[in-house]
Formats: sequence, structure tokens, C-alpha cells
Amino acid sequence: MNRFYFFIISLMLGGNLLCHAEANRRDMVTEQLIRQLYIEHPDSCLDLLDRTQSGQLDTDMPIFKMDMLRAMCYEIKGNYPEKERCVRRLLEEDSVILDTDRKLKVTVMLAGVLDRQNKYEEGIQACGEAIDLARKLGKKKDEAEMLATMARINAGMGNGNEAYKYFQQAIDVLKNTGDVREMSYLSTIYGEAMSFLTDAGKTVEALEMGKKREALIDKMSGLQGPPPGYIDQQYGFLYAKMALLLYEDGKADEAAAVYAKFGKLDFADTYTGRLFSVPYLLKARRYSEALRNNDSCIREFAGDTISNDYLGLLQNQADAYRGLGNYRSADAFMQRSYALRDSIYSRESESKAQEYAALFDANEKELRLSEAKAESQRKTILIVSAATLIVLLLFILWVMMRNLRSTRERNRIDARRIDELIAQKEELRKAYSQATNHLETDKETQNDESATDDIVPDTDKDYQSFMRMETVIMEDKLFLNPKLTRDDILAVVGIAKNSLVPILRKYAGCTNLNDYINRLRLEYAVKLIKSNKVYTIDSIAEASGFNSRSTFYRAFQNVFGMSPSQYLEIQKEQSEIKDEIAEDEN
Repeated sequence: MNRFYFFIISLMLGGNLLCHAEANRRDMVTEQLIRQLYIEHPDSCLDLLDRTQSGQLDTDMPIFKMDMLRAMCYEIKGNYPEKERCVRRLLEEDSVILDTDRKLKVTVMLAGVLDRQNKYEEGIQACGEAIDLARKLGKKKDEAEMLATMARINAGMGNGNEAYKYFQQAIDVLKNTGDVREMSYLSTIYGEAMSFLTDAGKTVEALEMGKKREALIDKMSGLQGPPPGYIDQQYGFLYAKMALLLYEDGKADEAAAVYAKFGKLDFADTYTGRLFSVPYLLKARRYSEALRNNDSCIREFAGDTISNDYLGLLQNQADAYRGLGNYRSADAFMQRSYALRDSIYSRESESKAQEYAALFDANEKELRLSEAKAESQRKTILIVSAATLIVLLLFILWVMMRNLRSTRERNRIDARRIDELIAQKEELRKAYSQATNHLETDKETQNDESATDDIVPDTDKDYQSFMRMETVIMEDKLFLNPKLTRDDILAVVGIAKNSLVPILRKYAGCTNLNDYINRLRLEYAVKLIKSNKVYTIDSIAEASGFNSRSTFYRAFQNVFGMSPSQYLEIQKEQSEIKDEIAEDEN
């Protein structure tokens, strides 16, 4: 027993684990040990499994069990390609193929990891095989899980009706279950279906789904089996989402009552709870609470700051500051979100470049080895090289198709961010205009200039000059003139010549007037695209004040990280989905 504890401690400390194990072959690597340590130490567990399989350490685990554990470690690391390789290797082993329960478990794992990588066609095939096998074995949870995976895959492919159909099938499989584990998974499916319906604009249906989930959680709360804190967490996820949906449905009082129930949960004081509370608080204009909760999440954020998760936190922060009237801070966080989005895009591009480089490097090494063979084998080498090249080209084609799907999904996300950022800009201008009008009214009625600080929170003269300039430019649509010059702007807005560039740099994040005007033109171009009228890219460029199609393309790509054609395509896709849903309802 002492040796066992020493074995665990050595691994945790990254010390002399392997040396100790080799010195005493009776210290075996067990499945229990790996399961205890893999979540916090996946790399150490992977190394341990490799050495065990090579014979350096003792074990009583079969090969398939070690591959199962490897797949778990790669899941924790987020290395889905390696997990997929482990799972596919498992499906070639007799100990898995000949055992239907094991085969089902591994096939479910394969479908899940394919879904994570947006490998839709392969994922659908794996789901179909798993569903058939689950039904033969009477495994309702596995059947429901695969139906929910089919729903997510169809949603990712833009097949809204099919996605909803599979969510309903998954719910029907488990809705009458009395098993706590199956009920907990059913709760998860309800949550995913609510999110899907919300994204599709079907708020009423999402609320109905939420009521069913609440009834299920109520039922689970009276049963033995759920771990401590689980029921509280489930209520937390549900109430945060329900409060938001009720408010969006025009039921502000009901939303506030549900959020009050959320606030009484232990979950509300956790990082995840505070994060999930922010969307409702922003929607309900409870900006101080939203800022406090979101700010604490930013301070406690422990993940990669060049990520979509951190981008969401920055955007929430901008919304909260804007709601409080602190427009300068709101704009600062908006600019940080722009910069972060560019960093995310750059990292993704670099990763793809490295992937292709490694691929071609491997091929070059193979060709160099082939050239070192004897002259008598030349013809064989040429045939092998040609075959290798064909396989390589096919693989590259497959990678390109996969990346195309991934790019399409990223474009959908970027399109939503474009819409959100432009909406923020418009609301910022609107808020400034309202505050200014309010101030002028107070001056006329009260003749009290001291009210300025109460009505217009930001009294910085340069900022006021910037907002006045932008208001004039937007109202008169001066940016639509392709021949607009700096002198034209100065003549209208009354800003000193030497002050213009510093003001633009400070409040618009632009290095010159041309960049600033082009951003306004891009905002206008986005509105034209979203109008759902028939426009060509050339006509949009011309109508937005750009003097050429190439200038428009370049500006759009630089600012938004995607081309105008890609954005137009996403808008058409969303319009078709909405039309499809509307036809289905009728």
C-alpha cells in the first residue's frame, strides 16, 4: 500500500515515477490509477500509457483498454484528431468488434469526436451505426445521445427542420424514463433544444421546452442518485436562460421573478453562474449588475485569452458600459474586441499553414528516402511515389473541404459579430443624440449649464467634438461621396486641422481620415446587404461611396476579417432558414 501511494505522489509531482516503477515491477499501471489522474495530468498519463504498452512498466490492462484511456486523455487536451485516431484503432480490434456493448460505446465516441471537428458526413454515418446498435441492445441513453448529435450536425449544416426533428426524437426516447442518469441526460437535451430554438427565433417554443425541463428537474430533485450540487446547477442553467427568453417575449415581470429564483441558488455565486447571468442582465438594462458579474469573470478567466470565450466577455463589457452611459469605456472594449478577433483569425491561419507545411515536409522526407534506394528499384520507387502523391493530394483535398466547412462556421460567427458591433455603434450614436437633445432642452427650460455632467456622462471636449463630427457625417451621409476630402469634413464640423487625426486615433481607432470614412462606408454597406434587396457586390460598393470594387473588398476584409461575398452569402443563408421555418409553421 505504501508503494501504491508513493507511485501516485511521484506522478503528481512529475518526479521519479517511471524510475520507481522500473525499479519495482510489482507497481502496476492500472485503469483506476489513470482515471484518478487523467483530468489534471493528461500528458503524464499519456506518457505512462506509452511506456506501459512498450513493456517498460507492468500492467494487467488489455490493449483496447489503454486506447480507451488514451482517447479520454486526448479529449481533456482538446486534441480531437488524436482522439479520433485512437477511436478508429479501437474499432479495428477484435475485443471491441466482437463485443457489441464495447462496439456501441466506441462508435458513440467516434460520432462525438467527428461532430467536434465538423466532419458532418462521417459523423452522420457513425451516428446511424450507433443508433441501430443502441436500438438492438435497448440502450436508450446511447440512442438519445446519438439522436441529439444528429440534431447538432444538422444544425451545423443549416438544416433547421431536420435538426428540430432529431431533437424531438431524442426527447421522445427518454421522456418517460425513471432512471436518474437518463433523466440527467434528457435535461441536457432540453437545454440544447432550447438554445437551438432561441437561435431560430422561436422564443415561444423555447419557453415551452424550458417548462418541460423545469418539470424534469423538479422530478429529479425528489430522487436518490444526483450528486451534490447537480440539481442546483441544473436549475441555475435553466433559470438564467428562461429569464432571458421571458424578457425577450415581453414578459418583464415574469423574467424578473425567474431571475430572483436564480439569484437564490448557490450556482449564482460561481464563475459559470455569473457568466450565464450577464445576457439577461444586459437585456433587462440592469447594467451595473451585468458589469459587476462580467468584470469578475474577466478577472477570474483562466483559459486562453485569444479565444471566442474571452471575446464574448469583452463584448459583454462593452454592452454594460454603453448601457451605463460610459461611452468611452464601451468604445475601448469594442476596439479590444476588434483586435482580439484579428488575433484569433491570425492564429487560425497560422495553425493551418503549419498543418500544410508539416504535411509537405513529411512527403519530402519520404521522397528523399526513396531516392536513396538502388537504381534497380527505380521504377518501383516512381510508382510508389506517384501513389503517395495521389494519396497526399486526396488528403489535402479532404483537409481543404474540412477547413471549408470550418471557415463557413467561422463566417457565421463573424457575421453575427459584425451585426452586433454595428448595432453597438448605432446605439452609441443614438444615445449621444438623445443625451444632447436632453441637454439642450434642459438649457432652454432651466438655463442651467451645470446639468451637463448629469445628462452627458462624458464631458471630454475632444470626445464631444468627435461625436458631433460623426453625427453630422452620418446624418448628411457625407461618407457616400467618393471624392470626400479632409477639407470638406473640416468645413462642416468645425474641428481644428491639427486636431482631427489625434481625435480619430483616440476615439475611432483609426490612423487617418480615409480609414475612418471607409469604416462608415462599410457600416452602410452592411445595412444594404441586410436589407434583403437584390444587390451585386459592385452596386453595393458604388452605393456605399467606394470608388472601386477592389478597394471595397480590401477594406471589408481588413476590418471584418471576411469578404463582402462571404457576408452576403451568410445573410442569404439565414434568410432562407427563416423562410423555411416560417413555411413549416404555416
